Amino acid sequence: MKSNVSPCINDSTKKRLALLFKNTNSGATFVLESFPHIFKATLGEIKGKFTPGELDLIIDACEGLELLPVLPGMQASLHIENIIEKDGLVGGDSKSGEDVLKKISSLSISQKSMLEIWACACWHRQKTGQKIGPWIGQLS
Repeated sequence: MKSNVSPCINDSTKKRLALLFKNTNSGATFVLESFPHIFKATLGEIKGKFTPGELDLIIDACEGLELLPVLPGMQASLHIENIIEKDGLVGGDSKSGEDVLKKISSLSISQKSMLEIWACACWHRQKTGQKIGPWIGQLS
């Protein structure tokens, strides 16, 4: 069964979809329908790069973060940098924060974007009392 959704997109995105696909609607449908597959595959690429503690740190850095489509893959690193500057340490010592930043900087923009989406999803799940241990275990 198919459901209708109506996301609001800016004019440049609409034009790009119309250029790449037979029309805007088919482009938007492809992008939305393929996202779960791309998300899963991209997380598979970064599986094992981060320790559970580092993933916890990334999730904590995404506390209350509203992801903006104009900054894909940049927001979590900026928040981690801010935590390091503000608190002088992350996850118990400043070295762990620096290690996480190095690992994040080694990722492609697509990998960074999916990591941010994953981390924000974990933070929201945790906030509502859901367990995120299994999510961390699957990615570490």
